[in-house]
Amino acid sequence: MGSITVLLGHLYGLGSMRTLTIWLWVPALVLAGVGSWSGVRAGDSALREIIRAGFWGGLWGTIGYDLFRIPFHGGYNLFGAIRYYGMWLCGADASGPLTDACGLAYHFANGISFGWVFALLAVRRVWLWALLWGLGLETVAVMTVFGEIFMMRQLNLALFLAYAAHLAYGYPLGRICQDPEGNRWSSAIGGWIALSLTMFVFGWFQFAWHPQPPDPVPRGVVMLHENGLFPGALEVEAGMPLEVRNVNREAIEVTVRHVSMRENAEVARFTLEPGSLRPIPVTRPGIYQIATPAKQFRSVILLSHRNGTYTDRAE
Repeated sequence: MGSITVLLGHLYGLGSMRTLTIWLWVPALVLAGVGSWSGVRAGDSALREIIRAGFWGGLWGTIGYDLFRIPFHGGYNLFGAIRYYGMWLCGADASGPLTDACGLAYHFANGISFGWVFALLAVRRVWLWALLWGLGLETVAVMTVFGEIFMMRQLNLALFLAYAAHLAYGYPLGRICQDPEGNRWSSAIGGWIALSLTMFVFGWFQFAWHPQPPDPVPRGVVMLHENGLFPGALEVEAGMPLEVRNVNREAIEVTVRHVSMRENAEVARFTLEPGSLRPIPVTRPGIYQIATPAKQFRSVILLSHRNGTYTDRAE
């Protein structure tokens, strides 16, 4: 459970995700690895079965989870949290190719970790238990501060898609754990297919999610370029200076909304002429959306915090 613990610890303000990973998750992985290696080496066939079923079940479940969500990517930021995982792990305040790769790697590690926990509890049980496991995981996410920060409780359709995607996670996990030895999902051919689909998800996330900026984006700046808005995600301290720059050849209308507020309040709406810039009012914690309504650009998601807290309890 070390993978999810470092994320929740970060969101609850117990420490940065990067620090918690170094001092908590890495030691947990080492201990689990040494213990597993010792048990398998000593001939523990049950442990070997759990490790194998949990790995392949968690991997295939994560693939199913992501492939289910990709078609809905255009209308919802269903993969937005993954970008923040990478930023938090790398200690960065803006997304980029490296942070995106780290975030997706953490996402897959999390899915495999939950696969191991399920296999430990329910290997060779009927596969329907894995559906309940997937729904239970999403329920816990919604009830924690994760669900509050990323608006899972307010966005009904996004919440429905999240629960449906967890069924896509639970089905392959349950089928593999129900029959670890005779399941094609974990065969040699199934392994190569899983690897290919994993590489597809990584490639899609890197290139289809958001184009990369032609030039480095200065810190504290959202840049409007002819290819899109950059960076795709960023994090700032509430009250710190932030500005939008238009390096496009035409004027662009920009809207800024504080999505975390229940009334989804519009913070600002303005038009930027070519070569001009304008400060953005980010005075409160939570999620902001910076969008260009007249352009087919994916909006920038801005996560604001105050002293490490991402929620405004005054609201």
